[in-house]
Amino acid sequence: MEKVLFVDNHIFSFAANLKNGIPVVDFLGDRQDTELLKVANYVLALADESNLMRANEHVFGLQRIKMAQIDKFIKYYGVDELTEYDDTDFDDNGGTVVSQAHLDY
Repeated sequence: MEKVLFVDNHIFSFAANLKNGIPVVDFLGDRQDTELLKVANYVLALADESNLMRANEHVFGLQRIKMAQIDKFIKYYGVDELTEYDDTDFDDNGGTVVSQAHLDY
């Protein structure tokens, strides 16, 4: 696993291998989004590393999640407190349009 990296916008996709994970933000249709270019530059910077897993953990430190007492940071909601969100839409230029419902949480 020392030569493998996982790139995903959902950390649970690589939860079993946190040291190998590169978390990225969601792509929401913005044509100006540069997240994958950042990932490409990061991976190129790691090209000479003999152990990608160790180098990646040094940068992101995701292994700390396993040691954290995560339940202290989670706010639990009752079903009646949850609201339904409107769907996100895109404008004519590919930008994301967020409705007020997304902002009222």
